Amino acid sequence: MALKRLRILLVVAIVMVSALIMLAAQNLWWVYKLPAVLSALAGLSAVVFLLFGILKKRTVLYYLPVGGVSIFVLLLEILIRISLYFDFTVLPTHFLQPVFPSNQFQVPLFDRPAARADSITGYRWSTDSVRVLKVGGNRIEYVNSFSGNNAGFHSEKPYKFLKSDSTYRILVLGDSFTDAHFLARPWAQTWEQLLKQKGVRAEVYSLGINGGGMVNWHRLYFKELLPNYEFDAVVLAVFGNDLDREFFSMHHDADKVYLKYFETLPEPNFQEALLQTKGLQNVITAAQWDRIFHLYYSDVQWYRADFFALQAMINAGTNWRGKLHQQIEPPHFVSRYILPAASEPNESSLQEKYGANLSLLEELIRSCQNAGKAVFFFCIPEKEGALLSMEGRTPQIAAELEYLAKKFGVPYWNGYLPYRRSKREEIFTHFMNPDGHWNQTGSDFFSKRIPDYFFGNGSAAQ
Repeated sequence: MALKRLRILLVVAIVMVSALIMLAAQNLWWVYKLPAVLSALAGLSAVVFLLFGILKKRTVLYYLPVGGVSIFVLLLEILIRISLYFDFTVLPTHFLQPVFPSNQFQVPLFDRPAARADSITGYRWSTDSVRVLKVGGNRIEYVNSFSGNNAGFHSEKPYKFLKSDSTYRILVLGDSFTDAHFLARPWAQTWEQLLKQKGVRAEVYSLGINGGGMVNWHRLYFKELLPNYEFDAVVLAVFGNDLDREFFSMHHDADKVYLKYFETLPEPNFQEALLQTKGLQNVITAAQWDRIFHLYYSDVQWYRADFFALQAMINAGTNWRGKLHQQIEPPHFVSRYILPAASEPNESSLQEKYGANLSLLEELIRSCQNAGKAVFFFCIPEKEGALLSMEGRTPQIAAELEYLAKKFGVPYWNGYLPYRRSKREEIFTHFMNPDGHWNQTGSDFFSKRIPDYFFGNGSAAQ
């Protein structure tokens, strides 16, 4: 009878440990409490194993698996603490930080609702100051505070309809690389400062739409920019698949974000369809925000109560699972937009690839040209294409944009070209991993390499 009860208790203990590990792999808020709980369970299991080994040898074999593992973990824990005390870690420090399954949150985390749906731009940023962070693997990839201006774009200055006669105004249409809500300073703002330093009386309006592309730009240009704003030039800052995107919209409520690409242009009640999509946890409380910082920015010390050995095992398992998941997914984006195509771009291949969006692109360009406005193509670089450029190869999107620029007769700059003189290690310092966007270093690098013939000598603006 006693043996049966002990078996039941053992099964319950194993189930509890398994449940805690599963919760740790799926939920951030349990991770903070997990080390102390697992430490107590492991210690209890080891003590029980030793006691039964001394008092009741007939049942010691039953406790051998759990007791043996517990003693091994406790010995590893002692070894890790000794190594930390002598400032020599057995495991890399980041393996000892509590795990955060970033794939659970497919979007950045905000401390308050930041975006409201809009039928013209897709969404507009709130004018309130918002904090945003993104976690990848075992580290925080970026933290930033930002706010939208009067037009709902990430910019420090308000956008005005009218401009002074002596100012050359440039409108930049782009995606998340241009919006850059995750950076302190978008590339277009840096470019404006550089132009002014060169004596160019210019102002640059950064109209980046995170997640947006050709359809969003077309709608924004014809429904808002062309009817209301005075301007002299339009820059199409194209990243990989921007020309292939449908109309993107986003909306935050109290704690979730709703994202949707619309196959057809939104009707007046499009927000209702947007809110029917599956919301992703996105807006977190102040307590949750502080908890994340406590987990990732706290020092790893030998005398802390955290149970380092089990944390390292759980973290390593979760990271391995994430890497396995990434390997299984086909590199669709890279193969379709970055890896050089077997043949040079031509009219039929681009029409087949981008369809009706090419007509929207041509309509926007012809409208600018007919109104006497300059149009420019900038190719926005990303890491995989930068590595190709380092090898002397041209990314597919760069070749396609060059073809389109010649077709429409507009100046073009390939933002990948500066990386032909870079080293692999330098390229990795320009982009976030695994997020994929450029960091402030990469953004500023892009701005500073824009050729001088794009207003650099001042002649185009005077």
